[in-house]
Amino acid sequence: MTEKEILQYKNECRLLANLPIFAYNVPVYSPVLRDIFDVGEFEYSFYLQLCVLENLNIKVDSQNKYDVLINIHDKDFINMHLEALKFFTRHEFIKMEHQGDIIFVSNEIVLSRYNYDIFIDCIKLANCMSETKVIKRNSELDRKIAEAKAKIKKQLNKENLNDDDITLKDLVSVLTAKHPSLNLLNVWDVNIYQFNDQFKRMQLIENYDIGIRSLLAGANKKDVKLEHYIKRLKI
Repeated sequence: MTEKEILQYKNECRLLANLPIFAYNVPVYSPVLRDIFDVGEFEYSFYLQLCVLENLNIKVDSQNKYDVLINIHDKDFINMHLEALKFFTRHEFIKMEHQGDIIFVSNEIVLSRYNYDIFIDCIKLANCMSETKVIKRNSELDRKIAEAKAKIKKQLNKENLNDDDITLKDLVSVLTAKHPSLNLLNVWDVNIYQFNDQFKRMQLIENYDIGIRSLLAGANKKDVKLEHYIKRLKI
C-alpha cells in the first residue's frame, strides 16, 4: 500500500470507530444522525456545500477554491460558512487577516490555504460524498417498497400519490427495520460514515441471501451475480 492508501485506511478506521480525522491539526468529525436531524437534512447538505465549495452557484476554479472563499465578502455567507465549520470540527472559528493572508482561527487551530484542500478531502470522506446521494436498492427491496406504497394508496384512496425522493429519514427507517441491533432508540448516536457503512453492508448481505435463494430455487448461475458480503467496502 502507498502512503496515501495507508492514511486513507487509517482515516476510514477512525471514522468507523467514531473518532475524528485531521487536516493537519484541524479535526473533522462525521456528524451523528441526531445532530443531522437536529439542524435538518437541508441545512446539513448546505453545510457540506459551504465547506467543500460545491453546488453554490458561484464560479469556483478547482485549483483555487481557497482564493474564491476568502474573496467572498457577503456577511451572511461568511457567518454560514463559520457555522458549517463549527458543525464539522466542533470548534468556533473566526475569519482574520494574518501576514497578508486570510485564515480561519480557533485557539491554536488554523484553517488556511495550506490545509484547506486536505480539509475538503476529510469532509468528503467523513460524509461519504464520493458516492451518489441515493443509495441503489436491490430488486427485492424495490418490490417490497412498491407493495407498501400500493397498500398506502389503497388505504388513503389516492391513486395519484407521487413518488418522493428517498430521504435520509427513509434510509434510517429501512436500516433500523432490517438491522439486527440498530433500532430507533439507539441509531441516533451512529455517525453518517457508520450509517453508510452499515447500510451498504446490509445491502451486500441481502443481495447475497437473495442470490443463494435464487440458485436453490433453480435459477441459472449465469443470471445470478453472487457477491460475498465479506469484502472491503468502497465508501
